[in-house]
Amino acid sequence: FITVLRKVGGNNKDSIVNISAQRAKALEIISQKVGNGQRKMEYFTLGIMSMIDVIVGCPMELALNELNVSNDIKSVLSGKNIDGKMAECYKLVLSYEKGEWNDISIILDKLLIKMDDIADAYFKAILWSNNSDG
Repeated sequence: FITVLRKVGGNNKDSIVNISAQRAKALEIISQKVGNGQRKMEYFTLGIMSMIDVIVGCPMELALNELNVSNDIKSVLSGKNIDGKMAECYKLVLSYEKGEWNDISIILDKLLIKMDDIADAYFKAILWSNNSDG
């Protein structure tokens, strides 16, 4: 799927596809830490789709309408669902990318996980996405 996104986006979108892949893997790992491992593929898909608007060059709402993804994913990406584990995990990954440490601390408390959990998940996600190149 990552290869397909790279082809759709073209070479100028490689870094965006890479960020999406890192988010996907980090979310998959975090889903297991928060007790939602049975939904890990949905969390992975959320991360992959997190920048689909940039990759295909249209507004997120329009892109989401064309995709066959769960309503949970659509509502998180469109900003309609800002609560719940999936939304909190998504906010956690985005905050970690930006180094928003106060927000991270609040979200970690809500999810009952530690800083080491997100740091480890994101590190593994970077390694995974680097090995997925090509």
